[in-house]
Amino acid sequence: MEDTQKENQPMATCETTKIKQCDDVMNTNASQVVSIEQDEHGFDRIGVQQGQSPKVKTGLFGRLAGFFRKKSRKKKTEEKEDKSIPDLWFVFQKLEKKTIEQQEDTRSRPTQRVIKDQKQHGLFPYYDELINQTVLDKMVLDNLISRCILMIEDREEIIKPTTQRERNKVLLDILTDRPYGTFQVFKDVLKESDPHNSDVQELISRMQCTVNSEENMSCNKINVNDNAIRMQKNYTLLVNNIVSTTDVTDYLIGEDIMLHEEQEEVCASGLTTNESNRRLLDKLLYKDRNGYHQLLKALRHAEYFQIANEVSNTAVTEFDQKLYRIGITKFRDRQDTKEENFEDFQFIRSTIEKLASTQDDVIPKNILERLLKDWDTGYVCNVSSNRNMNYTMFLEMFINNLNKLEHSKQENLACTQDINNTDIALSGSCSMGTVYLVKWLISRKSDINYCGKGGETPLKVAQDHGHLEVVALLKAESAN
Repeated sequence: MEDTQKENQPMATCETTKIKQCDDVMNTNASQVVSIEQDEHGFDRIGVQQGQSPKVKTGLFGRLAGFFRKKSRKKKTEEKEDKSIPDLWFVFQKLEKKTIEQQEDTRSRPTQRVIKDQKQHGLFPYYDELINQTVLDKMVLDNLISRCILMIEDREEIIKPTTQRERNKVLLDILTDRPYGTFQVFKDVLKESDPHNSDVQELISRMQCTVNSEENMSCNKINVNDNAIRMQKNYTLLVNNIVSTTDVTDYLIGEDIMLHEEQEEVCASGLTTNESNRRLLDKLLYKDRNGYHQLLKALRHAEYFQIANEVSNTAVTEFDQKLYRIGITKFRDRQDTKEENFEDFQFIRSTIEKLASTQDDVIPKNILERLLKDWDTGYVCNVSSNRNMNYTMFLEMFINNLNKLEHSKQENLACTQDINNTDIALSGSCSMGTVYLVKWLISRKSDINYCGKGGETPLKVAQDHGHLEVVALLKAESAN
């Protein structure tokens, strides 16, 4: 009972986040509820048309083919304007951005969501509250598994993120991808899983489903193991009522069903009994079909006779089998998508590495030289406000070129005023939010309290544009 109370401690997270929109062409999320994001400059410049159907490989290869065609054309025409690189550069910076996003754990951000199938999801209006105010990966998850709404297999994916908010998000994304209505069952499970949390109960009392739910229980005719369903239906019973997990694992080791290393992981110090039981069931799930029968023997050996009898006598209905088939099919689909995404990730990375090894071709030297010349001749804003400064590879190359200059020349550039509006590069960089360039300018003794014709300091410019990291940098230097 203590374990149960510990696991249901209320969350007190209130994370402020930015609403973002996603790019239709690169979005590979097949779930009904998807996160979306948008760069402040937009990527329409690279020729991606709104409404294009999501095609991962075709679109990607098409872009790369376009890149190599552009490269050959560029040798024939040497434009003096900035327009010679934006299209090319946006393509590869977008690829680099997508590569990073597919690998990193998604950071906290509020979620404006697009519902692909409006017959689902009554949970949508409460999505952010559920993410921020609840604990869904403990007892709620246990109960949803016991009802065959979610799978034991889903648990590994749900508990993987490091923050509670992200774990809640993964669970809700999987839940709302089911082809049948899950609003009421989720509401019931949430209510019974956390009855003493007044904030959660108040949220539940406000939850009303205004979306008509049309059941679609069709699924692939895959073979199902009724014993696996029995384990699922008794998941909460097993998690909450096995008092000594060690007694069960000792028997399983003796029968060569479990390894000593697995027992150490299941019974690791610091885990609650409930968590040890969850890990035990996760391990048994991937054993052969004898795992279920050996679990029953282990329960009886450890004198959990009533639990063993209840599990073995559990009826498996046709409806249970349908739910199980749907859950397994959805799980396998996500695994297949991950494999496809990983292949795309490897391809993108290898392409970027090849480009990085031939950067003179990707970013012609004359463009970098022209930007430096513009800066030196007083066209400062043309340089500091150049949109390509937002992209890491371009900015790194630009700063590398700056660092090749004499140190005194670098300091002179940092203090050079624009011939039109008297701004210095630091003001434009604070407006753009280019953190690395701001750092470089500060290190080259740029005036952090400089006021141009508009009368605004770099700090005020950064604050007005919402660039918090730049604001923090300037305040660390005692900027006014």
